[in-house]
Amino acid sequence: MNLQQANGKVPIPSCDFDRPILLIPFPTREQFNSLYGKRTDIDKKWIVLTARAQGCTLLAAGASYGLSRERVRQIEEKFIRLMSEYWQRKPS
Repeated sequence: MNLQQANGKVPIPSCDFDRPILLIPFPTREQFNSLYGKRTDIDKKWIVLTARAQGCTLLAAGASYGLSRERVRQIEEKFIRLMSEYWQRKPS
């Protein structure tokens, strides 16, 4: 499952057999910044990922930065992995 299919939520793999994927809210900009730390390309990733969460295709999401569909898919895959790690270590 990807951001486009999850209708603006982030699909996180779960250990629960009944609910193998949890859909959590897309992070705020502050949460997103803390997730990625100090990076120079963080604005580009934010724009690409929010476009995907709003339903844009891989091609449309990367068009403004000249990114290929594959690169957008890779950015999205890493984001979902980072969110999954964050969610698992998040205090309850």
